[in-house]
Amino acid sequence: MNKRPRQWAVAIAAVALVSVACRASAHDFWIEPSTFHAKTGERVSVSLCIGDPFAGWSMARNGSRIEQFFLVGPAGERPIVGLDGSDPAGVTRLDAPGFYVVAYRSNDAFTELPPAKFVEYLLEKGMDEIAASRMQRRPSQRPVREAYARYAKSLLRAGDVSGAPVDRQIGFRFEILAEPSAAVTPGEHPLTVRLLFDGKPLANSQVTATRQGSPESTIKAHTDADGRALLAMPQAGVWQVASVHMIEAPKGVVADYESHWASLTLEMPSQPPIAPTPAASPASAHCDSRPALAAPLRQPLP
Repeated sequence: MNKRPRQWAVAIAAVALVSVACRASAHDFWIEPSTFHAKTGERVSVSLCIGDPFAGWSMARNGSRIEQFFLVGPAGERPIVGLDGSDPAGVTRLDAPGFYVVAYRSNDAFTELPPAKFVEYLLEKGMDEIAASRMQRRPSQRPVREAYARYAKSLLRAGDVSGAPVDRQIGFRFEILAEPSAAVTPGEHPLTVRLLFDGKPLANSQVTATRQGSPESTIKAHTDADGRALLAMPQAGVWQVASVHMIEAPKGVVADYESHWASLTLEMPSQPPIAPTPAASPASAHCDSRPALAAPLRQPLP
């Protein structure tokens, strides 16, 4: 008899009981533009945000962490410019009508968590197998060191263009890709997203989607064998899609694990839009530019 599934179930249940008492707080990272639908030629500011979905704070531009930060659209690719220490972190201009992608990739940073907190965080992000494996191995009580990198995208449009947001594959190591068949009407046809890791579909990974202004709206799904997940978004509005993928740290990386955090922000219209979003719409809202009162649990190490 194969006892592994039962052992995993017992291990996960034990950790879940601990999690009720003290939930891990592993923070997401995402892009918030000043608008998701600009007038042609309009200047758009770009904020980099961290925290719980749409309930975090913006981060000042830090050139030492940026590997790539750019806009790609009808006229090709160009960098998102900004001064170190500025918040919002960058500005750009949507010069022609059409669909655009803002993309950001960080280099590796490091963090440490106590073993119990680390397992809670694994369960929160849907990485049950890694959590169960750690419980079975009875790991030491030393802090778990993790290397992590961020991969964020945001889908914008300019001018009189309609339909669902249009995505394109950027080529990040870990990437969320909104499929071209994504529907315009939320609820009737779910948004299809695909997870790619090292250019290949990533199966059986958790994907979450949260609507701006409605944290209770968060929905979860797992990718199939082709890396696809269906997200039945019940309402129009601005949504953040997120996923985390973790592997054991490869040789040369001074850590126990290496995690990759991907996010995608987009505005799902209730009907095909024919004009830019008014400046006062919810799509123009930003994450708080002030630091949160409580310091994040996942503090980077020097």
